[in-house]
Amino acid sequence: TNVAVAKINTYYDFIFLLFYSLFLFFICDKIAFINKNKTGNWTYKNNILTLNYQNPDTSRNFEVKIISNHELILFENDFSYNFKKE
Repeated sequence: TNVAVAKINTYYDFIFLLFYSLFLFFICDKIAFINKNKTGNWTYKNNILTLNYQNPDTSRNFEVKIISNHELILFENDFSYNFKKE
């Protein structure tokens, strides 16, 4: 009957949600423990700030535009980062 099929589907839904929630919990737990500390060195030359990270081995280049003693803009590809002291 339809009621029996609905009960079985409800049990399957519950089992699916249980395992899916456990999966998401453990994935989020793993993401939370990713090392967020980036170490490396930087150089500044000709208005270009270069950051060289050791782990992972990457480099980032920012074009630096100094607006005033209290405002700075960093450009990286299509993104800009504005810093302003109020």
